[in-house]
Amino acid sequence: DEQNFYKATTYSFAIVGVVCLGIWMPWALENEANFSDLLSRAKDRSEQELLFVRWAAPICVAVSNFVFAAFALLRVTQNGAYSATDQIKNQLIFDVKSNDSRRVEQYRIAMLRARIAAAQSQRELCRTTRDNLQWYLVQHISHMRQLSAIVKTVGCAFIVILGALYVAFQLTTA
Repeated sequence: DEQNFYKATTYSFAIVGVVCLGIWMPWALENEANFSDLLSRAKDRSEQELLFVRWAAPICVAVSNFVFAAFALLRVTQNGAYSATDQIKNQLIFDVKSNDSRRVEQYRIAMLRARIAAAQSQRELCRTTRDNLQWYLVQHISHMRQLSAIVKTVGCAFIVILGALYVAFQLTTA
């Protein structure tokens, strides 16, 4: 369900971006001479910038829809890691809540001792004494670091792109 929602979100943002761009491009090409004439008749720089912002607003809307689609697509591609962190977190919470009494802890120690005594080889001993809670915790930390790195990288790339667009628009209007 969750993955289908993010797929639908991705498709809807991408389609809206294409529609915005598809409507704007013919309009911009048709009215290019009129736009150039309006820019040349502008009284000062602020009026030129206002005209340019009005002219470029649909591009910004289309680009923002594409960016939102990219973020939703990133969420779809990383769905396994997100789901794993949810499952592992729930297992950790369940284990902590169910293991809070001293009796349960003593029972786990007794079961561990019984497994150690029944182990035939070193490999079997390692397998039987593995602490699942620790394994869940390590998996959870691993998935969270992976997701954190991806989000940081995409966020930084997004900020760099915004900065580059700002510089490009400043140079265009200059």
